[in-house]
Amino acid sequence: MSQLISEFQQKYGPWALVTGASSGIGEQFARHIALRGVNVVLVARRLARLTRLANELRETTGIQTRVLNIDLSTPDFLQRIEAATNDLQIGLLVNNAGFTITQDFLDSFLDNQVKLLDVNAKAPMMLTHSFGRKMRDRNCGGIVFVSSIAAFSAVPRWANYAASKAYLMQFGEALAVELNPHNVDVLVIAPGTTDTEFIESAEIEREVNIMQPEDVAKQTLEKLGKTATYIPGWRNRVLSALSRVAPSPINSMLAGRLLRFLQD
Repeated sequence: MSQLISEFQQKYGPWALVTGASSGIGEQFARHIALRGVNVVLVARRLARLTRLANELRETTGIQTRVLNIDLSTPDFLQRIEAATNDLQIGLLVNNAGFTITQDFLDSFLDNQVKLLDVNAKAPMMLTHSFGRKMRDRNCGGIVFVSSIAAFSAVPRWANYAASKAYLMQFGEALAVELNPHNVDVLVIAPGTTDTEFIESAEIEREVNIMQPEDVAKQTLEKLGKTATYIPGWRNRVLSALSRVAPSPINSMLAGRLLRFLQD
């Protein structure tokens, strides 16, 4: 185990940057990265939560932390993150932040849909361009994209969300090929329903094949460097496989019905 931790530190240290780190999967990423001895930059909007987590990680693991209270939908988010980390070597970038809007697209506010794209797709792209270049120059590093099994379907009432997650899937898989010669590992994960605050914001009432965020984060870090895509949970893998073989119109109809079922 100590050898695995040492290898993780050498490949992905000395610092990791995790977005959406104040709760859920992002918080668990921060915890499990810290357990591997890598310092963590915690990025999210909720300062109090980030500060509590940072203090806990320092006390329990002995790592260093840095808290960045930044909204990824703001125009200057990248400049602020770069300025706050220009003295650090970021060896691991975890693009975890994201949210959904559960509503027929034309009934929603356009500003909210644009913000969704800013956080779910534009921010990961920009962060990867910034920190990925440095990893490529050092010939070492890792990048994680948190997509979703919704990426495999066109989902009514989640039209923009599913599209944003499909973007991450395609983007990450392409980068995995581009950066492989430079020893930079890229992994796209596609979780299913997970026990996080996302369930409430997505208005999901039924708990079907629900996973714990700790398991998602732990499995992801174990798969990093071994594959380009990973779907946590065997039930989610079966569901995604079925969605990829069904004709697109049927797949979309079934995905929409499943979402309504989960919300009833």
